[in-house]
Amino acid sequence: KRGHAVIFAAAFVQWFLTLLSVLAIWQFLHLPVLSEIELTTQYPLYSLAMLRERLGVIELFLLVISLCVVWASWHRTDHGWLSQFGQRAGYWTGGVIALFALNAALNPNPLKAIELHYAHLAVDFTHNLFAPDRADQFVLNRLKLPSMAPKVAADKSTAPNILFFRLEEVSQDHFGLYEDSAPTTPFMNSLKARSPKSFFVYNHHVANAGATDTSTTSLYTGLQPNRSGKEFGQMPILWDYANAAGYETFMAIPFHLSWGRLDQRWAHTPGGLSIDTLIDAKRSKRPIAYDNSISDEDITALTIDWLQSRNAKEPFLAILNFKLPHSNAEGVNTIGRERLGCPNSLWELSIYHCAIYAVDFEIGRVIKELEDQGLLDETVIIVAPDHGADQLNRHGKSRLYNYYQEVLSIPLAMRIPLQFQHRADKANPKWRGNQNTITQNVDILPTIIDLLGISEVAAIKDLSARLDGKSLFQNLSDDRWVLSMNQNVLRPWSPEGFAFTIGKEYKYIFFDNEDELYDLISDPGETNNLLKTNRSEVIGLYERIKKVVLNSPLTREIYARKFPDSRVYDPLFVHSYTGKNLPTQVGVEIEGSDSRHSRNTAGVLSYGPYVTLKEGFYEFKVTYSATNGGGGEIPGQYELGYVSQNRWSSYKKHEFEPGENNTHSSHLTITAENNDKNWELLTLFNGEGSLEIIQLEVLRFMPESGDEGG
Repeated sequence: KRGHAVIFAAAFVQWFLTLLSVLAIWQFLHLPVLSEIELTTQYPLYSLAMLRERLGVIELFLLVISLCVVWASWHRTDHGWLSQFGQRAGYWTGGVIALFALNAALNPNPLKAIELHYAHLAVDFTHNLFAPDRADQFVLNRLKLPSMAPKVAADKSTAPNILFFRLEEVSQDHFGLYEDSAPTTPFMNSLKARSPKSFFVYNHHVANAGATDTSTTSLYTGLQPNRSGKEFGQMPILWDYANAAGYETFMAIPFHLSWGRLDQRWAHTPGGLSIDTLIDAKRSKRPIAYDNSISDEDITALTIDWLQSRNAKEPFLAILNFKLPHSNAEGVNTIGRERLGCPNSLWELSIYHCAIYAVDFEIGRVIKELEDQGLLDETVIIVAPDHGADQLNRHGKSRLYNYYQEVLSIPLAMRIPLQFQHRADKANPKWRGNQNTITQNVDILPTIIDLLGISEVAAIKDLSARLDGKSLFQNLSDDRWVLSMNQNVLRPWSPEGFAFTIGKEYKYIFFDNEDELYDLISDPGETNNLLKTNRSEVIGLYERIKKVVLNSPLTREIYARKFPDSRVYDPLFVHSYTGKNLPTQVGVEIEGSDSRHSRNTAGVLSYGPYVTLKEGFYEFKVTYSATNGGGGEIPGQYELGYVSQNRWSSYKKHEFEPGENNTHSSHLTITAENNDKNWELLTLFNGEGSLEIIQLEVLRFMPESGDEGG
C-alpha cells in the first residue's frame, strides 16, 4: 500500500509537470517570430529565472531533488504511452534546468525581461498551495464599478480623450523638458512652445519604485508598494474606471505583460484584463526586435492603425508603453541623422540620450496623427516613466538596488487643452501650482479619474479615499512623504529596502540593513549622510521617520531585520521590556537579573541595574514604582537619574506620602562615550521603601555621540 501511495503521488506530480511542459511548449508555438537561438535558450532561461526568483534558491533546490525522486519512482513502473510521453517532458524539463544552471554559472544575474504566461501561473499556483496563510495574501476580488457611461456621454466637453505615454527608465535630469538637461526632446519642447498655457511640467515628481513591475502595479492601481495583497486584489485598475465611464480603452506594449504578479491572474480570470484592445509582443504578430520585444516603431504604427479604425463616437483612454531606453544596448545604436533627422549637435549624444530622442520622435508620430484627425485639442496627453536610471553610475548601484535621485526623480508632463481646464479651475483655481510641489506616480490614476468626470460619483469617492495618490487638480502640500520600494507583497526583492522622499528637502533611504538621510536642497548629489552628524533637528526628524516606517507592516518587517530578533514592537512602535526580563538590545546590555532594590536607611542610594551602552545618543522612557515603607512622618523623596564615572545627574524628583505607592514615567537622555559600563538608572533618597523598574523603553538611539538636547 505504501508503494502504491508513492506511485500515485509520483504519477500526480508527473502529470502536473507534463501539463506544465505541454502548456509551455504550446506557448512557444504562439509567440511572435523568434530565432532558433531565442526559442531554445532565452525563453527557457527566463522561465527558470522566474522560477528561482519566485520560489527562492532553497525551495528550488528541494524541488529539483523531489523531481529526481519522483522520476526515479516513475521510471521503475511501466505506464505505457504515458511513460514515454512523460519521459519526453522530463527530458525537456531537465534540459531547461541544465541550460539554466549553465547560464547561472556564466551569468549570476540572468535576464528576467519576459516570463512564460502558463509557467508563471503554474508556479504561482504551486507556491500558493504551500504558502502559509497571511492576512495580506493576494486574493483576486476586484470591486466592480457602476456604469457611468450615460452621465459622461451627456456632456462631451467634460470627457476628453486621454493619451498616456508610459516611458521606460527615464530620469528627470536627462529629459529635455527640464532645465539643464540634455536636448533629448525636441518635439515635446516644440509642443510646449506652441501651447504654453496648456502644457504643464512637474518639477518634483517621484517614482514609487525602481523596479518596473512594482512601479507599474502602483501606477495603475494608485496604491503604494507597501499595501497588502488583499488591497491590490480588490482595487480597480486604471482602465476599469475608463470602461465604467463609457470610454474605449486601448493599450500597446512592446513585450508581454509582467507586472508585479498581477497581470496574468487578471488576464486569465473572467472579467479580468478589461481592455477593449490590447497589443503586446504576442498579439501583435510583429517580429521580435530586441530583448524579446517588438520595436517602438511597430508600437507607434499599430497605435496609428487603431486611431484610424476606432469608433470616433466614443472618447478613448489609450496607454502606450515604449521600450526604449530600457534596453538601449540593442537597436539604438543605429539612431542618427539618416534615420530620425537628428541635428548635427545631437550626433554626439550618448546611446541613452539617443534612445530618449527616439522615444520623443515616436511620440511626435502619434500626436501628428491626432492633429491630422483634428483630435489634438480634444485629447489630454500625459507623459511619465515608471522610474529613472543611473546611466552615469554615480553611486555604483544599478537602479534595482538604488534609491537615489537618478532613479527616483523622474519627469511628468501633461498637455491639457484649455476647454478641459475650466472645470478644474472651478474646483480649485490654484491647481497649477502643483507643478512646484512634490508629486508621485500614484497621483496619475486619481488625476485621470478627475479627467474622466466621475470623481463626484459616490462609489468613486469611496474608492478614491482608499488610494494613496492625490489628484493633481487638488491642493498638494510641500511636506508630502513619498514611499518608494522595489518590492511589494506580490513581488519579492533582495536585498530589501525602501526610501521616503520627505517634501522637497529630505530623503531617507534604508537598504541592505543600512540607513541614510540626505538634504536634497544643499546636497542634491546625496553624498553627505546626515545620520553621521549630531544635529538635533536631524535626530528629531529621524524619530518621525521611524514612526512612519514602523506604522506600515511591510516597511516595519524590512526595518526590523536590522536589529536582533529580541526587538519587540508594541502598539506605540517602541521596543520595551518589563520587570526582570531586560534583554540585550540596540547598543544596550542590561547586567543583573533583578530590577528590584530596597534600602531601609534614609539618604542611601538604591542601586539600579548596570547598563552597558555603545557609543551614541540614547533616550529612554523609564516607568517605575516607588513604595514608602510608612515608618516615618517625613514624606519620602526619590529621584530618577544615573551615575557614570562618579558623576551624578538627576532628571526627575518626586515626593510621596508615608505608605503611598507611586508609579511614574520619566524620560532619560544619555550620551555614552567609550563604552561606559557604570550607568545606574534609579536612585532613592531620604525615605524608606523600594524602587522597581516596571518598563524600560528605548525610544531613540543614534550611533556615535550626539546632542543630549536633541
